[in-house]
Amino acid sequence: IVAAQSGSLDEALAALDDVPAAALDHPFARTASALVSSLTGDAAKAVRDADLVATTQGSTYLDRAIAAVAAAGAHAEMSERESAHDVLDEALRECLGVGDVVAIALLQRTFARVVGADHASGGGDASVLGEGWLHVIEQLPTPEHAA
Repeated sequence: IVAAQSGSLDEALAALDDVPAAALDHPFARTASALVSSLTGDAAKAVRDADLVATTQGSTYLDRAIAAVAAAGAHAEMSERESAHDVLDEALRECLGVGDVVAIALLQRTFARVVGADHASGGGDASVLGEGWLHVIEQLPTPEHAA
């Protein structure tokens, strides 16, 4: 995920290739795969992996939040704005309940980027996000640039 945050997508893909087969089903490995797939234009794989994160026992709210970012970007790429809205809305409900301000800001900023409007819970405080997450959000499609 760090390589994806820095824009080193070839490095991120190579890192995923090095994940041992036994670890591929781990929620964090699937989360990383979903995010990298979304950023490299493999929308179908991003959505599949993100869906698996959401249903895998042992996934955390943070795994599901990052996977929602990946899925939303993929849905936006496929011009499925309503699906992007729904996946982010569900993740935001969970994160708002937990109270993780960074995860909330990540999801709200992603929502604004891919849906084209602020979420009902807010637009997201970019000041709580690190450069890496801001870079990821900037790589996601906007409604006017979706396929």
